[in-house]
Amino acid sequence: CNFAHEAHLLRAHLETAGVVAHVADEHMVSMNPFMSGVFGGVKVLVSSEDRVRAEEALAEFDAEPSRCERCG
Repeated sequence: CNFAHEAHLLRAHLETAGVVAHVADEHMVSMNPFMSGVFGGVKVLVSSEDRVRAEEALAEFDAEPSRCERCG
């Protein structure tokens, strides 16, 4: 992720799906935003045992509509 808030949204979605996730390098990128590429951006980390479940949850996250159901 390029920004910490994006990583935290993904982490929250993963945790809702029952996957333990952690955000890494958010402070390094926040302090040095122009160096984000050097650090590889802000990362969302999951255990190797949860990898498949995390990929499924993220695929579901990407497939969700971004529009408000009430407003259209």
